[in-house]
Amino acid sequence: MIAVDPFQGEMFVTGSLPLLGFSLILVLLWALMKAADHGQSNLYDWKIGGALIVSIALIPYINQTAAGLAAILIPVALGVLMFGRRYYPIHFMGIDRPLHYVREKRWPLIFWRPTVVYLVIGTIFACGALPWYFLLKPVNGLLRYEGPLIYLATDIAMFQFILTVPLGLYVFFKAENFSRQIAGAMLTVTGTLLLFLSHDETIINIFYRSRYLVMMFFYPALVWTIRSLHLAWPTRYTVAAAAVGILFAGHLYALDAQSDYSLFMSPDVETALEIIENDPDGHSGIISNAYSMSLWVSALSKVHAPNIWVSKPPKAYQNEDKLVRCVLGWVDGCEPLLASKSLSTTHVLIDERHPCRHSHRKNYLAPIDQWSVTADSEWLELVYSQGSVRLYRIHESHI
Repeated sequence: MIAVDPFQGEMFVTGSLPLLGFSLILVLLWALMKAADHGQSNLYDWKIGGALIVSIALIPYINQTAAGLAAILIPVALGVLMFGRRYYPIHFMGIDRPLHYVREKRWPLIFWRPTVVYLVIGTIFACGALPWYFLLKPVNGLLRYEGPLIYLATDIAMFQFILTVPLGLYVFFKAENFSRQIAGAMLTVTGTLLLFLSHDETIINIFYRSRYLVMMFFYPALVWTIRSLHLAWPTRYTVAAAAVGILFAGHLYALDAQSDYSLFMSPDVETALEIIENDPDGHSGIISNAYSMSLWVSALSKVHAPNIWVSKPPKAYQNEDKLVRCVLGWVDGCEPLLASKSLSTTHVLIDERHPCRHSHRKNYLAPIDQWSVTADSEWLELVYSQGSVRLYRIHESHI
C-alpha cells in the first residue's frame, strides 16, 4: 500500500531524497525496538547496533527534512520504549530463543546502556553535517520568506489529521506491546505536525513532509486495526482490494500532475542551451525566469543561473533579485551592464509560460507587459526565438 500511495508517487517525480531519509527513519525505529527487546543472553548485538548507528549517521547527509523529523521522532520512540508496554524475554543458558515472556510495563534499566551507546556513536558521525545545518538555521535570511513563521494549514492536511491522529491514539492505547505503541505514537505525532506550515523553508519541510511520512505509519496501523475487528475474510479482502485500487489511481494521478515540473526543460529550452554552449564569444551565468527552471539550467550548463521570483525573495537573495530585474529592464534608472557583471551573466533565457499554469501568480515587481519590456531592452540581443522561449545575449555594443 505504501508503494502505491499517491504521496510517495509524487516524490518519485519531485525528488526521492526525502524517501531515502524516511526509509532510514524506519530502519532506525526497527533497530531501536530490536535493541530494546534483546534478552539477557546478548545485551550488545552489533548487527542491530550497526543498523542504528548507520541510520542516524546517514540521515543528516541525505536529507535535511528527514534529519529534522528524526530529531523529533527518536525522543518520542525512546519515551515509548521506556514507559510503554512490553514483553520481557526470559533466556536460558545455551538456548538462542527465549523460552518465556514476562509482561513488563517499563524498559528495564539494564537494556538502556547498549541503546545509548549506539545512539551516541551514530550522533557523533552525524555531527559532521552540522556546519551545513548552521548555514540553514531558521530565520537566518537564507530561506525565510515574508509571512507568519508558523501557521495552520487549511488544505488536505485537516483531512489527514482527522484520518491519522484518532487511529494513532487508538493503536497506541489498544496495543499490547511497545512496537505497536511506537507505530501509534509516530502516527499521532506526524499527524499533528502536518497541520502546520511555515514561511521559513527550514521549518516548513518538517511540517509539510510529515504529510508523506505519516502514510508510512498509517497503512500498517490501518491493517492491524482492521484485522483486530475480526471481520469475515470476504469483507477484509474486498476492502483491501478497493483500497489498493483507489490508492493506485491516486498514485498515477500524482505522477502525472507532478510531471509538470518537466515543463521547465522543454526541447526549445534545450536548443537554447545548446546555442549558449556553442557561443563563439563564450558564456558565463544564465538568467532565467523561474526558480525551478534555473535549477535545470544550472545543472545542465554547470553555471550560476540567477532567477526572478513570484514573491518577495528571502533577504539573502534580494540584492541579486534587483540586479536580475535590472538586466531584464524592469528597474528604472539602474545600470543593466553593471548589474550583469555583478551577476557574472552573459545570457537571458526566458520561457514565457512561467509562472507555470498559475494565472493568479505574477512575477515579483514585474511590469504589466513584462516580456515586451525585456524584448525592447537595447542591451539584449535576441539570438533565438521558438514558441514561448526567448534567448538573449547581453551586449554592450547594443547600447
